[in-house]
Amino acid sequence: MDVEEFEQMCELLSRPNSSPIFKYLNKFSKMETSFRNYMFQSQLRPRRMKYIKDKFDKHISEIIQILFEE
Repeated sequence: MDVEEFEQMCELLSRPNSSPIFKYLNKFSKMETSFRNYMFQSQLRPRRMKYIKDKFDKHISEIIQILFEE
């Protein structure tokens, strides 16, 4: 499991009203694919963790401000 897949698993664990992780891991263990591909193929659809999304948005807005400051 790489860092991106680990982050996706953490995000999956942090979702409100999510099913227990073991349900997903049992399905994943029967497939011959990466966890990332499993997420895309299932109804889970990977998302960024809120903390990472907030930091990303903050830094992108700072970059835009620096580049296009008038």
